[in-house]
Amino acid sequence: MSKCFTALVVVFIITISNAKTFAQLSGNTFAEAKVSKKANVVYTFSTTPGFIFSNGTNQFDGICVDIMKKFENYVEYNYGIVITPKYQLVANNYFSKMLTSVKTAKGGVFGLGNITITEARNKEYNFSPSFMHNVSLLVTNRAAPSLQKL
Repeated sequence: MSKCFTALVVVFIITISNAKTFAQLSGNTFAEAKVSKKANVVYTFSTTPGFIFSNGTNQFDGICVDIMKKFENYVEYNYGIVITPKYQLVANNYFSKMLTSVKTAKGGVFGLGNITITEARNKEYNFSPSFMHNVSLLVTNRAAPSLQKL
């Protein structure tokens, strides 16, 4: 076998094995769901304890999961649309990949987690109203010197 052919086979195998990593997430649009009365949606996330995490094989928990279940119930009650959710942990559990996968998604795809709404992100994404407010701070041990400037 030639070295060129072997290299192409290796590249092909790497490409196929990573295809899921680069696949664009997609779900049904609301317009499609109103017609069919069914919707496939994707909830993509990076593990965020308390917000969204796996508690076993295909079992998910956290406040974001609870909110999305209420959303599914709301849509079914008010529009007669049955939602089939799919939870998708992003590759390597990277937060930035979750944001990118939402940005490039089509249709019913939601990013879940503890996400700070910055001015830059607010220009690129549609956020729900915040449902939690937290104060960010730095904590050190008593022996560490006080922080004078950021």
